[in-house]
Amino acid sequence: MGTSPWATKEQKTWLQSQLRGFVKAQGSQSLDSFWAPLYSAWFDKFPLAALTQEEIAAEGNCKGLLL
Repeated sequence: MGTSPWATKEQKTWLQSQLRGFVKAQGSQSLDSFWAPLYSAWFDKFPLAALTQEEIAAEGNCKGLLL
């Protein structure tokens, strides 16, 4: 039995649409300028879900949670 993919079909399609820009940045050794806009666009399109009360209670506080 295989594991569940970490990305949805929509997310995978979006990531694949960014491949040309990645290859171009990689070829010109400018990946640093590629990642920040990519991450920004990713989280604009696919925002993180808010923490649940159960997750907060299980941690005891929010200091240990990385967001």
